Amino acid sequence: MMYDFLENVKLYVKIQEELGIENSGVVQISVDRIKKLSEFFSKRVKLMYACNPTVKYKYHYKLCIDNMKFLATSDLSIAEGLGLTEEDFKKGAEVWG
Repeated sequence: MMYDFLENVKLYVKIQEELGIENSGVVQISVDRIKKLSEFFSKRVKLMYACNPTVKYKYHYKLCIDNMKFLATSDLSIAEGLGLTEEDFKKGAEVWG
């Protein structure tokens, strides 16, 4: 199932590029999905914190699999539900995988 998902994402990005959609190299997905992909493909997720006070979701999750870039964002309550802390994001920890 995860292999099919990855192939569908590749097709999705290719279609976006053909349509001329800018910034099509990054696919935004849910935190749950990024965690599942990370664990299935044994790839670590890079955590990042957005310091800008106008940003609603300050907790960012980045993952790259087979040259496909995935991004997820959340608030602190979702991060804490996954056992993560604000400090994990501020120090750029790598998790799961």
